[in-house]
Amino acid sequence: MATACSFFYSKKIVLGSLLGVYLLGSPTWSEAVTSNAATLQWSANTESDLAGYKVYHGTAPGVYGVSLNVGNATSYQYANLEVNKTHYFSVTAYDTSGNESAPAPEVSKLIPGSTGMVLSVSVTGNGAITSNPSGLTCSSSSCSGTFTQGTSVTLVATPSSGYSFAGWDGACSGTGNCSVTLTSSRSVSATFSANPSSSLKTLSVKFEGSGSGTVTSVPSGLICSSGTCSASFSQGTSVSLSATPQSGSMFMGWQGACSGTSSCTVNLGSSQALVVTFNTKTVDVPNPPKPTMPFLVNFQSPASQIPENFKKDDGSLFDSSRGYGWSQLVSGYERKSNLGLATATFISVPNSQPSTWSMPIPNGTYFLTLVLGDPDQAQGPHWISAEDLQLTKQVKTSQGEYLTILDYPVVVKDNALTLTLGGDSQGETLLNFLIINSKADQALVTNVLADSFGTSLVTPSLVTGGATKVNPDLLVKLDQAEQAQKAAAAQAAAEAKLQAEQAQKAAAAQAAAEAKLQAEQAQKAAAAQAAAEAKLQAEQAQKAAAAQAAAEAKLRAEQAQKQKEQELAKLEDLKEAITVKKTGGEAISLQNLFGRR
Repeated sequence: MATACSFFYSKKIVLGSLLGVYLLGSPTWSEAVTSNAATLQWSANTESDLAGYKVYHGTAPGVYGVSLNVGNATSYQYANLEVNKTHYFSVTAYDTSGNESAPAPEVSKLIPGSTGMVLSVSVTGNGAITSNPSGLTCSSSSCSGTFTQGTSVTLVATPSSGYSFAGWDGACSGTGNCSVTLTSSRSVSATFSANPSSSLKTLSVKFEGSGSGTVTSVPSGLICSSGTCSASFSQGTSVSLSATPQSGSMFMGWQGACSGTSSCTVNLGSSQALVVTFNTKTVDVPNPPKPTMPFLVNFQSPASQIPENFKKDDGSLFDSSRGYGWSQLVSGYERKSNLGLATATFISVPNSQPSTWSMPIPNGTYFLTLVLGDPDQAQGPHWISAEDLQLTKQVKTSQGEYLTILDYPVVVKDNALTLTLGGDSQGETLLNFLIINSKADQALVTNVLADSFGTSLVTPSLVTGGATKVNPDLLVKLDQAEQAQKAAAAQAAAEAKLQAEQAQKAAAAQAAAEAKLQAEQAQKAAAAQAAAEAKLQAEQAQKAAAAQAAAEAKLRAEQAQKQKEQELAKLEDLKEAITVKKTGGEAISLQNLFGRR
């Protein structure tokens, strides 16, 4: 389906004494038959002096390669475009006098990779084949895997015990790892050969550099510290070598059968030779001062402008007055970058000639942020280690792509932070800038012996691929943002603490008021209850007194009544015994006598 753009452009061209205006029709897309081709189309101009058109193509916005003159054609097909990438196009018109218009508004198109690219592997002998990215695994048999078109697949051959890897055939050759870019389906053959029972192979190590150290092997058999030494092992033996620098020296890396600065493992299908390099340390400061954190270093050319807040490093040798530098001269460069100065400049170190960057710093734990990449070109593979800890290896970056390593913890034990760049046999390692930081809760320590300084840090995984596109200039603000975040968190914690204290005080005051009120209410209730009880007791006492008085009065009345009755009884007795005669002879009883009274 064609996708039309709604843009037009114009260009004024002098035609005699008149001004003419070219109006170029908007470019449109027309899908081609193949997945990695596309056709650009535009409307024809009608001016009489139109001579033709030019088309422009690039893989970054506004950045084009050489123009193509397509004459009076109004379309052009681009074939064999790189898949899994966005392509950018524009068109100009030109007249018979050679005047060229301004470019039409840019159009873009993502060319997707096709799925279904098959990588087939046939295996002869005893051994295993694995792929990176994963998707293909076979052991002593044939197998295949399906990948997206354009994918770069690396095959690794691992011989079984008693066998050695003889080599590849087909899409790869030799005995190293096989890398195949699947622009189409491919096939590879892998051959493993049985080892003769009595065959011995030699592993030799040559010492180079200004320093000193020791190389040992597992299984045992090789141990040496200078010159060139060697040992013999059964064919097919996997030998691991370890390099240990002596005091005042640093391990720079392997060359030959191994590369980089990590441990070396060699499969002796045939005799192998290595070179190990130890250099003397360029920094020896017993008690270095603590730098202001974060410490920002920009790697650049001598004439480049220094980004704000950064220190400049132009690849010069270590200088104690400056406080940092390199073990050997390295080159600084500057590109054009719309992401800022810190990503436009970088130091480049050939991987075959590793170099170290050192900075005196107190023993302790530090957190490193590094950015690697080139805005103009693909680079790598990048090899970087810090304090003999491999941070990244075999990582390649595309044009405008940056690998970022954020807050990587390292432990300094010898009063100097040391970075080593390089370690492969090909390519270059780039470093744009470095941020050194120490956390608020990671106190720096000084005057600590290296052999007594331990750490329980959990080391992040080694970065071996998958560079991430980012805006690296944002990284220079990470520490400030983190500090601001911590300050905000501290302020919020202080405010929360104050609010908690105020709430606690308010709750205590309220509890005291409630307790006081409850006490007053209890006191009033107790007083009321006591008054009621006193009243009741008074009433009961009054009733008891009244009852007692009534009883006593009743008793006295009863006693008086009884006494009266007794007296009356006595009188009755007298009335019966005594009789008095009235004058004239009438008998008068005492009762009548007393009754008249």
